[in-house]
Parts: sequence; structure tokens; C-alpha cells
Amino acid sequence: MAVRPSFFAELKRRNVLRAGVLYAGAAWALSQGIAQLGPLFDAPNWAMRAFVIACVIGFPFWVAFAWFYEFTPQGIKRESEVAPNVSMTHSTARKLDFAIIAVMAVAIVLLASGYFVRRNAPAATLAATAASNAKPFNPPAGTLVVLPFTNLNGDPKQQYFSDGITEELTNALGQNAALTVIAWDTASKFRDSHESTNAVGAALNVANLVHGSIEREGGMIRVLAELVDTRSGRQLWSDHYDDSAANVFQVQDKISASIAGALNVKFAALGPAPTVNPKAHDLVLQARALIETAHTAAPFEQARSLYEQAIALDPNYADAHAGLARAWFDLTQYSTLPLKDALPKVRAEANRALALDPRNVEALVALGVADVAESKFAQAKAEFQRALALDPSDANAHLDYGTVLPPEQALAQEQEAVQLDPGNAGAQNNLAASALDSGEYAQALPPMLALMKLAPHSADSAMTSRWSIRCCTAPRMR
Repeated sequence: MAVRPSFFAELKRRNVLRAGVLYAGAAWALSQGIAQLGPLFDAPNWAMRAFVIACVIGFPFWVAFAWFYEFTPQGIKRESEVAPNVSMTHSTARKLDFAIIAVMAVAIVLLASGYFVRRNAPAATLAATAASNAKPFNPPAGTLVVLPFTNLNGDPKQQYFSDGITEELTNALGQNAALTVIAWDTASKFRDSHESTNAVGAALNVANLVHGSIEREGGMIRVLAELVDTRSGRQLWSDHYDDSAANVFQVQDKISASIAGALNVKFAALGPAPTVNPKAHDLVLQARALIETAHTAAPFEQARSLYEQAIALDPNYADAHAGLARAWFDLTQYSTLPLKDALPKVRAEANRALALDPRNVEALVALGVADVAESKFAQAKAEFQRALALDPSDANAHLDYGTVLPPEQALAQEQEAVQLDPGNAGAQNNLAASALDSGEYAQALPPMLALMKLAPHSADSAMTSRWSIRCCTAPRMR
């Protein structure tokens, strides 16, 4: 009597197990391919779900087919109709084995490539992709950010020059009351960023973006600039300028006027652009670069020396006098220089800058800070107001102005400063402190969190973290 084969042995003889493995491998490989190619064709998320569901539903039909049918030289036939001497089960098994190996190899390659592409993708690219998939944003008209211009000289030691020109252009555009310009402190954090214009616009809530490049060779400079709509990515204006380094401020004014024209806003009358000694201008840009990242007395002392060298080369250079005024005051914060010794020098340099250029915002703010230090609040208030009338986008002027105002008015100035300079830890700290002082705990939490992210190791962050815990956990009084 013949022994009836077990069910498992029959599954194996009919190649049902191999067919099942091949089906699962093919479904997996196809799902990997769809997952990687789907975004390229804007495939909706339900397409992948529908494919997986269809694969699950089709599996039992495939298994049934493998059980009842066999491949023969005469085509597909019912297994019961195939004579043992013509059965191709062993040949089919070999073919299925090769097919399984090929399908699994393809699936593994697709899985590995997807993993390494995602793993090695720059954070900025991922952020840009996320931003491009996000809902369209609607920033206020007339909002603008000037990203750091590319240094085409190729020498990292010359970065201060392209950064300095970009900062000066930012300040010039900020003096147009029809524009709201993001501060250089925040814009500089996007240097060498690979994020799309839409992603940067969404991050800063601005409608327009200026970027470009600067090249300096001998006594000549070449500036290329482009204005882009961050919502559509459309170029609104572009141009290039070749001029003497001594005429750099005229070039900046030409760019500012062209941008104002492209945005259909009235160009702010800045007065005649000065012609400066290129070497003195270079020294001022070096000093600003030092101060930008300074946290100890030494860089401020170096900056002070550079400003003095610039003034020696060009005594009528207002920006050098204004920078020196601010450097003297900063030294009282980071060195042992007594305030009583520094304030006369601050006033002398600031007043000299204003005599040369009555519109010099940095000099007005330096005078205001000196007046605050001597409790001359009425005079300081007038100087800060004058500075903001000239440059409504000056975040530091808003912050300093807040120090001479009542709590509610100070809070409004600090909110304006944070809007203009969200990457400024000091602005976030002042806003959080004013909100807490006013009892506006809900308003205090966002700047607290921003401060802890921007300056996690600072004393202000440590204090802020304690306050945020208390504000979020303490019971409210009724």
C-alpha cells in the first residue's frame, strides 16, 4: 500500500513554498521602489497603502494557483493532468530559486540605497523638503532677508569682507520704512545653507530674499545680487556691479534702490553716499567681524584698535567713529574698564560720528546707551526714537529703547526685536523677562524655549529653564 505524502511534503513538491517566498520578495521589492519613486511623481500616501492591501489580498490566490497548476513545455496545466514522466517540478524549483535570489537582491539594494540616501542627506536638504511639502505660507508684504553673500575670493580669511558688505546692505535696506528687514545676526546663520528660498522664507516669515556674491581683486569689487520671491521662487530682479572699492557705498545704494523699485516701494532717501578710504573700510569690517563672535575682552580690545587705525587713515569716516564708541562701551561689559572712564570716550566718538553723518544709527544708539548708563532716560528715549525713525528694522535699537519704557511698551519693543532678529539670544532673553515681569506667562514660554536652544549653556538659559518649569507646573491662582 503506497504511503500518502504529508501536507508539508506536498507543498514542497508542488513548489508552493517557493512560490510564496517569490511573491513576498517581489511585493517587498516593488514596495521599496514605490516608496523611493513615489515622491518624485507626487504619488499620494494612499497609493502605497492600496498596493500593500492588494498584495495581501492577492497572496492566497497566488498560493492556490501554485498548488493546482504547474509549468510544462506545453504551457500551464493542472497538476493532476501532468503525468509523472513529464512533470517539471524539479526544473521549476530551480527556476524559482534563481528568481527568488534575483528578487531578494533587488529588494536589498533598494532598501540599502534608500537607507543611505536618507542617512546622508544634509539636515538643510531635509528641512527644505519638509518645507516644500508644507502648506503655502502667507508672509507680510515688504518683508525681506538678505542672506550672506558668497565669498568668491575662495580665501576663508576674506569671509569678513563679504559678510561686512552684506551687513551694510542689510542696514541700508532697513532704513526704508516700507520694508521689514531681518537682522544680520539671524540672517548670518544661513551662511552656506542649502535650504530652498521657500524654506528660508517660511522659517523667517518673509516674502522676499536677497542673495548674491562678492569678489574683490586689487582695488576693484564685483557684486552680483538677486531678489527672489520666497513664495513662488520667482526671480524679481538681478544685476551685477563692477566698481572701485572706494565706491562700495554707492554700489550698496544702487542695489537698495533697485530692490525698492522691484518691490514697488519708495526708496528711502539716504543722502549722498560717502567715498571712504578702502583700507579704512577694510579695517572697520574686520572690527565688526571680531565683535560679532566676541565673548571675552580680547576681541573687543582688538576691535577698538582696528577702529582707531581706520580713523587714523580716514578721520572723516563716520562709521569708524560710531563703531569705536560702541567698542568703548562694550569693553565696560567684558573687561575691567570702569564705566566712568569709558562714557566720555563713548560720547566723544558718537558725537563725532553724528557731526559727520547725522543719520548714523549706530552712533545714536551708542549715545542712548550711554545716557541710560547715567540714568538720563529722557535723552536716551529721544535718541532711540530718532534711531528707529531712521532705521525701523534695527533690532538692537528696539531692544535698547525697551529699557527706558514702561513694562507693556517695553514688551512691544522686544516683540518687534524678536520678529526682526529671532536668532538673537539676547532679544529672546529680554522678551522672556519682560513677559514674566508683566505676568504674561504664556507669552514668556516661546522665547524661553528659543533662548535655551540658541544659548543652552548660558546663565540666562539656566535661569530661564527654572522659570519655565515653575510657570508650567505651578498652580494658577484664581
